[in-house]
Amino acid sequence: MPEFTISYPIRRNNLEYPTEDVSLVYLTAIDKMKDMPTPWAPDFVICTLDSFTDKAIEHLLSDKGMWGCARYLDDEHFYWHEIRSQYTTEDYFIKKRVAGTSSSLATESVDLDIGYIKLGKLSVSGSTIKGYREDLETPKLTVTDTDIASGGFGIGLTIEPSDNNPRSSTVMWGYLRAPSSIAPKAKAIIEIDITGKGTREDPIRPNLLQQLSQDKTKNLLSVSWGAFDFKVKSSTMLIMVYGDNSYQTGAIQKQIDYAKSKGYLATTPPKTPSDIIALYKKLQYEHKNWLAGKDNFLYQVTGEEIFELFAVVDFYFGELIEHKTHYRQLKKVPDWELRRLLENYMNKLKKVTVLTDERNKHLDKLIKIKKLGW
Repeated sequence: MPEFTISYPIRRNNLEYPTEDVSLVYLTAIDKMKDMPTPWAPDFVICTLDSFTDKAIEHLLSDKGMWGCARYLDDEHFYWHEIRSQYTTEDYFIKKRVAGTSSSLATESVDLDIGYIKLGKLSVSGSTIKGYREDLETPKLTVTDTDIASGGFGIGLTIEPSDNNPRSSTVMWGYLRAPSSIAPKAKAIIEIDITGKGTREDPIRPNLLQQLSQDKTKNLLSVSWGAFDFKVKSSTMLIMVYGDNSYQTGAIQKQIDYAKSKGYLATTPPKTPSDIIALYKKLQYEHKNWLAGKDNFLYQVTGEEIFELFAVVDFYFGELIEHKTHYRQLKKVPDWELRRLLENYMNKLKKVTVLTDERNKHLDKLIKIKKLGW
């Protein structure tokens, strides 16, 4: 009979468990969920006990009720998406909370009914965040952001006085999923000044042109957009515009003309990857606080999945080897989870048959991460 030894102690927090396609009910049963406060009483969050980087949270998304959060570090640092039907044709958002300031990172040009409740999903991979509602295959919103590198994934809930057991009703509808890769193609690139006080109801956001309908219930110039690596201390926001107004066409061109009239960059996207990279380099010179690289920019402009794969590898290489801006955040991720993710991305890269020089460069980055460790 072969001999074997067990190294003690075997700690429960070092044991692996399912982290994709798993219900929050199951994670609660194995004591891997926790209740957390939010800046907005009486709201609260139930999120994963462990920190993760690349995940999606699938759940019921309701008007001023249930909302999803990602990379939740504490009540002052997290991403979330929500429905707020009181706005005029701008009812679905991705937002972030950093150091006590709330910013809108993306808005869909849509006018939803009061009491809206449908399935939603918030997906994060590397520095890309995507928001889904109803159609969980195609994102409504796409964002690039580098302010928060890891944290818990879960569901936020606005508690009403009539709610008897809000925690259980929230968990019942939640699933932890793998992140999604499909993204829309940008129709315009606009830089514009910002507005807003930085609160949940009045977040920092691009100061876009507005035109209310006669009954003042619709903004006829709203567009669907997502920000590129916006920093709270910046005076402008660079956005990619993905969709025209829900009620009349032509809003995208009017927003381009408006930004140009104020002296800002506003254009339709360049046609070739080399021209897109040239535009990124020009903008990067003006935005020296960007951590997002050219592949992030290529992905948010083109929606091509291969550029997201390159961008995700750049995210891990930057945070673990190169600049290490959020190194301590990534150290909170379970070792087995991080190793599994990196191995997964390496296998995906090996299957890439185009842009082979870039593929090999990014494979080398993953090999270096595995060799040096973290």
